[in-house]
Amino acid sequence: MRVPIEIAQSIIDEVALVDDDNHSALKSCSLVCKAFARASRRYIFHSVSLTNAECVEGSYEMYLRFCSAITTSPDLAHYVRELYIFEDVYYDRGLLDENDFPEILGMLQNIAILNLSFRDNECNWFVLSQSSRQSLVSMLSSHRLERLYLKGVYNLHHVVARCIAAIPMVHVACVDFQDSRDSDDLMYGSLPIIDSRGGLKCLSFVSMSMNLCQPLIDALSSPECCKVSTCLKVVQLSTECDSVRLSHVF
Repeated sequence: MRVPIEIAQSIIDEVALVDDDNHSALKSCSLVCKAFARASRRYIFHSVSLTNAECVEGSYEMYLRFCSAITTSPDLAHYVRELYIFEDVYYDRGLLDENDFPEILGMLQNIAILNLSFRDNECNWFVLSQSSRQSLVSMLSSHRLERLYLKGVYNLHHVVARCIAAIPMVHVACVDFQDSRDSDDLMYGSLPIIDSRGGLKCLSFVSMSMNLCQPLIDALSSPECCKVSTCLKVVQLSTECDSVRLSHVF
């Protein structure tokens, strides 16, 4: 069946308004014809949630299906705008430890919202594979990333702090940074702290100790960041001491 792309898109737009969270109707429509399939992809792949948590039935199978779809049809990666990753560190199979996952992350070039959470705050940044760290830093430094939620990672590389300073909206919970320079500096290369997004505008802290976040403070107080982030709003802090110190920085 041949359907003009404009008509197909109009029909799919209407279906998307009444579809459920699993996109059941859109997935059915995508099987009707090529025009419907192309028009449906923008909605079906817009937001992707991945987890290895055992409490989510079929979570690993969903991950495998997503990787297979992206690998088989790389153009699908362009439709993914929101990525939510929840890692249960007590589960043997970690998504970021999968051999093909760093490559999949590298294909997702249009992410606007990234949520990366680890259960019980037990992820050591340097335990992740080098390829996973590179892919994550590449995503964090993308000019398309507008919102970041980062939870449960410790010993973060200082270059992540520079990435955070360029993201418009950031929520960080239970994270800390290492301030020493190491061989990873060469791996990440030179990352611009500010780009077309205009720098960090809204920052939320939860359960963080400022003495473990000096690299982030340094990045936020750099001349490049202060020049464009004059309207930075710190919306949540852990302690009164933190508030005093950050007020001094900004």
